[in-house]
Amino acid sequence: DATSEDIRKAYYSCMKECHPDLIGDDSGATNFCMFVNEVYEVLSDPEQRMVYDEINGYALTSKNPFLSVTCTKDRVFVDEVSCIGCKNCVNTAPCTFAIEEEHGRARVVSQSGDASLSQIAIESCPVDCIHWVSAPQLALLEDEMRRVERVSVGVMLSGMGYQSADVFATASTRWEKKQAKARVLSLHFVQMS
Repeated sequence: DATSEDIRKAYYSCMKECHPDLIGDDSGATNFCMFVNEVYEVLSDPEQRMVYDEINGYALTSKNPFLSVTCTKDRVFVDEVSCIGCKNCVNTAPCTFAIEEEHGRARVVSQSGDASLSQIAIESCPVDCIHWVSAPQLALLEDEMRRVERVSVGVMLSGMGYQSADVFATASTRWEKKQAKARVLSLHFVQMS
């Protein structure tokens, strides 16, 4: 619930305590300073901040959303890497899904579509590429999809396309690595204080 001004003040306050130019050459302080810069970059951007707030970002007490059962799975996600562009979901729930033009894959265009039609689309998907996910999972999965190289469905089906790893496993692993980094840097900062 911090304002952008609160975040800016906290950032500068923290930088005064850990910046190498101010406290000397300390690799731990340098690493922590880089971590603080990453956090500030996220929190100062409204869209990234929304994602951060939704999944508790760097909070040391947060749980991996892929392992936690506390969040309701009420969002729809299409694993575009697995999608074959069959258009079944678009025909079943046109208010929720669309086929994106560049690669010919299904994409969720609205989370406010008819949930029962989305469920029918999920159950009738021939390749099981549509899933119910929680809001924190969706944020992480969408972030992961931005990193994935995509090719057109035609190229993929011809066997010439790049096959990516399981997007769920990759997003979960990336979340775990971020948390581990946050724990290490937080511990170092506490030891510096």
